[in-house]
Amino acid sequence: MTTTQPERAAAVAQPLAGKVAIVTGAAKGLGAAISASLVEQGACLALSGRDVQALEAHERKLRAL
Repeated sequence: MTTTQPERAAAVAQPLAGKVAIVTGAAKGLGAAISASLVEQGACLALSGRDVQALEAHERKLRAL
């Protein structure tokens, strides 16, 4: 199967499109940074963290990316 130039560009821009990642400790620190990177690469996320308010705030930031 051959791919077109736009398909290759999309694959490079979002290499994790269609993939799901589970990020623990996603509300702050490394977990927040990792989750932001994964979203930018096209992944769908399942987030967990102990601080519900911080986790919800981070989720809003991720949805805005």
